[in-house]
Amino acid sequence: MTARETAALLKLAERLEETARALRALASSPEASEVPKARAVLPDGFVDSLRAGDREGAVRQLSELTQRQLGAVFVEAGGAARDKKRPKDWLIDRILWHLFDFNAGHDIIRRT
Repeated sequence: MTARETAALLKLAERLEETARALRALASSPEASEVPKARAVLPDGFVDSLRAGDREGAVRQLSELTQRQLGAVFVEAGGAARDKKRPKDWLIDRILWHLFDFNAGHDIIRRT
């Protein structure tokens, strides 16, 4: 190997080391490790529109939502945030309870 080839290889090795350092710095930065979470997008007043309608219509609308959306509706309807990752059937039952049955139960208690 000639002196010129050796110098070219040394330059290449230095550039590779610099690139490796830059990649390590990028990988350890907090921006690279944060993964944005998808937010459940619901129309404004969705829970109020469910509350204003009938139970069967609410069941139909809720069954069309995704898991994340159901979790957001559950929390907005008055449920605990820790339960928003439960199964869809459970969430739908609890949402319906919060929207319809809870108030009806309180009305019965108030009348007695």
